[in-house]
Amino acid sequence: MARKYSYIYSLLVEGEDDIVGMIAYSIYKMDKIDFIESYKTEHNNSEPSENDLSGFHKIVGATSQLESYRMKAQHLIDEIIGQSTDERIDEIKQKLLESSDRRLTEIVEKIKPSKTDQYLSGILQSVVASFVFASLTVFISYIVKITNSNVTQCSMAYILFGVLLIICVLLGIGLWYVHSKSIK
Repeated sequence: MARKYSYIYSLLVEGEDDIVGMIAYSIYKMDKIDFIESYKTEHNNSEPSENDLSGFHKIVGATSQLESYRMKAQHLIDEIIGQSTDERIDEIKQKLLESSDRRLTEIVEKIKPSKTDQYLSGILQSVVASFVFASLTVFISYIVKITNSNVTQCSMAYILFGVLLIICVLLGIGLWYVHSKSIK
């Protein structure tokens, strides 16, 4: 007896480019294979008859079951697309992080002063600090000497101290400015 073929393919697949229908048909075929294997297990490894298969086809040929196959297929496609999109987003994020890390490293290397500039800046700061310390020491010694002798000279000493303090502040600002320009 010639084997009858089911009409399920034509009910699930609407055309050559109907991917959802083709995947739905594959899901139907998996169910059919499960049915046949289950039948063989229950009937001492004998193949199902055409009558047995026709009962299966009636069940899966129902409109609700066909829609279920198409919904499962669409869900599967959506999951695959979602996973692909998530993987692509992760890949793009990783590339952006690597690119920004490289760019930041390049920027830091450009603005970082050379060892020579750092060394010369340190020497200049030490010289200025030594000069300021020595000047203040001499000036304080001078104030102590004057305060013991005359009030007018003491007032003059405070004025000189203020001028010296202003000069020190201006020197500090000048050094800061030169140092900040050397970094750029």
